[in-house]
Amino acid sequence: AWDADRWARARGAGAGRRAPAVTAVAAAPVHHDRSRSTLRRLLHTAEKDVARLDGQRQRLEAEVSAAASDNDHAALRRLGDELSSVQGELTGAEERWLEVSEELDVR
Repeated sequence: AWDADRWARARGAGAGRRAPAVTAVAAAPVHHDRSRSTLRRLLHTAEKDVARLDGQRQRLEAEVSAAASDNDHAALRRLGDELSSVQGELTGAEERWLEVSEELDVR
């Protein structure tokens, strides 16, 4: 539900724009024979990816705010495209974290 709300807000902010270009992020296939250490390593990697992408998202949101106050429409468009891309990657990283976390909980 929170993901749907986030996407709805993102779509509302970009009214009149084309759909965001989301880069394909390959989800880790479900392997039931992965060891706990492998799962912990994958979880750590996913956590680092989420943190990095969240930092990028926050930086871009600050830049969007600054560009909006300067009425820099070209920068707003460019930053909006970058923000959409980062949000798509962040969603993929969050999904990978959730999948690995669930698999680790089962073990």
